[in-house]
Amino acid sequence: MRGDANGRRDKILETAKKLFSEKGYHGVSIPDIAREAGVSVGSIYYIFKNKEDILLSLLAVVNSIYQQVFSHGNEMTNPVERLQYVIRGLYRSIDQVTDLFVILYKDLGTLDRDTCTKILNMESETARVIADIIRGGQQKGNFRHDIDADLLAFDVVSLGHMWALKKESRLHGWMSLEQYVESQLHFFMSLLIESEEVIVSCYLSKKRDDKHSL
Repeated sequence: MRGDANGRRDKILETAKKLFSEKGYHGVSIPDIAREAGVSVGSIYYIFKNKEDILLSLLAVVNSIYQQVFSHGNEMTNPVERLQYVIRGLYRSIDQVTDLFVILYKDLGTLDRDTCTKILNMESETARVIADIIRGGQQKGNFRHDIDADLLAFDVVSLGHMWALKKESRLHGWMSLEQYVESQLHFFMSLLIESEEVIVSCYLSKKRDDKHSL
């Protein structure tokens, strides 16, 4: 029974994400989702409070992917390696759910205040994790102390979102995800550590990350 319930929940979420992408968040109703998913409206309300709850549940799935990346990163003691691993994992995760980010950026300003706050809190928590890694590297002497960790972490998250928003238009055919990731990493590292160390640091870190993902 639990397996059937989980399967129904996943089906509703996938259907909602598809419809939100096609019609916009406000262009989709609960009956629309029910009809497309092949379930009753009552089944949806049994699992979710409302349409906002469906959207937040979609984001919770994304957040759980982030947490896996952060958890693996916590196993690394070197702040340079840890930061690069987390950024690569974050950007690759964002690439898997670009349609959800398009929905958010299109409709965020029209959502109710409570839902907006919850969404922005998730984003702030992601930036906080990255800022803490940067501060840890500053304390250990790996990173420059004159860099604002919170601001740079915000930039890291924002440029990840930018990939999601622009990869099918401006970036399409220009560069691959991996090229984008490595270019951004080189930029971040050039701000945080001495320039002559950047290329070697990024190369060695990518080799370790690729081996870890096998």
